[in-house]
Amino acid sequence: MAGLSPTELVLIHERGAPVLSVLDTTTMTLRDLPGEQPEGTGEPDDLGDWIFADVAVQAQDAIIARYAPDDEAHVGLEVLRVDLDDGARTMLFAEPLLLPAATSASGGLPPVDIDVDGSGVIRIATPGARIVLDADGAELNRTAQEAELPHVAVSPAGTALWWGGGQRASEERGVVTEGSDAAREAIEERSASRSDTAGLGDSLIMIDAQGAQHPLPFLHGANAAVWTGSSWVVAIGGEGGGVLVRLTPPKGQ
Repeated sequence: MAGLSPTELVLIHERGAPVLSVLDTTTMTLRDLPGEQPEGTGEPDDLGDWIFADVAVQAQDAIIARYAPDDEAHVGLEVLRVDLDDGARTMLFAEPLLLPAATSASGGLPPVDIDVDGSGVIRIATPGARIVLDADGAELNRTAQEAELPHVAVSPAGTALWWGGGQRASEERGVVTEGSDAAREAIEERSASRSDTAGLGDSLIMIDAQGAQHPLPFLHGANAAVWTGSSWVVAIGGEGGGVLVRLTPPKGQ
C-alpha cells in the first residue's frame, strides 16, 4: 500500500486476479480501478495483469511495479503509471529479471521495491540493481548490487534509503534517542557496531538527491520502510523481536 492523502491509501491486492484499489480510511470503503482487458484468445498464457510487486504514489497517479511472464529463466519487470481517477495506464519501463534462488523471494519471484519522490523521480530496488528513472521512465542511473531482500524509501526532496548488499566501510554513526530497552536491543542486533555482522541482512546506504552516498552502519535487513512527515519509519526484526524505528536524517538531507 501507499499513502494518497491523510485519509486514503492505494492498495495492490489479489481478488482472484490482481486489483488496484483506493481505500477511504474514514468509511473503510474500497474503490477499485479498472483492470486491463487481456489480449489474445484466453489461453492459459493470457495472464493480463499477472502479479503486482509494489506500489508508490505521486500526485494523483500510482506508480506500480509488476511482474509479467518472460521465459524459463526470467520474469519481466514492468513499471506503470496509473491514473487514479480513470485507471488509464502508461508503460514507463520494462526489463527482464533473473528468477531468484533467494529463499526470501515470495512465490519464487525476485523481490522488488519501488518508491517515488516529490518531483516524480522513481527508484527501483531489485536483487541485482538500484535503478533510478525520471518521471517519464527514462533511466537516469543504475548501480549493481547483490541483495537478498532489497528495499528503497525516498523523501519528497529525493534523499533515498536503500537496503542491498554487504557491509560498506563508513564513518557515519547513528544515535538512538528514545525507545524501550527491548527496542534498543533489537536495533543493536541489526547494527554493524557489533563485532559479527554475518546474518544481519542487506546493509543500509543513504543517497541524497545529488547522488552523494552515505553508507550507514546500522539497521541492516529492513522488512519495510516509508517516508512520513520529516523522517523514515523502518520495520526491522521478526516475530518476538520486531520493532518500528523512526529514522531522522541529518539536517539538509
